[in-house]
Amino acid sequence: MKSVIQIGVSLFFCGMISAPAFAVEIISVSVAAPGTLNLCRSLGGQDVDPVITITHAKKAGDRIMVRMYDVISNGGVVEHRTKSVISEADGSTRLVAAFIAPCNRTRGRVNSFYRFDATSNGSAKKIVSWFKFDSGNKKISPQ
Repeated sequence: MKSVIQIGVSLFFCGMISAPAFAVEIISVSVAAPGTLNLCRSLGGQDVDPVITITHAKKAGDRIMVRMYDVISNGGVVEHRTKSVISEADGSTRLVAAFIAPCNRTRGRVNSFYRFDATSNGSAKKIVSWFKFDSGNKKISPQ
């Protein structure tokens, strides 16, 4: 038994077995204010991607996943893609990604609540509301 423990400890210190690395902890997520330009072209927008800033522990090289989705007023959810970004060493990482542009063309039948989730292996999910969209009058209300 003693030799098995010694071999295990020796392998660990030789780098053959490594301890699991802790992933970056997300502190907060913010999204630039929405505007008509962020909407899809059929709603008069320009499909401009949102700018998302993720504040996290100062650690470079960890993957952060950002999901954009629409919680519609009838209880459904419409996915707008999930994108990944690699954390920056200074603790602030910016993401401008090709999400599917907000495009609720239901003319008032349902309204949209656009949101983002940011997650990493070392952090609880952070949720940020971006804006509410009234599809009847095409009005954007920041959340």
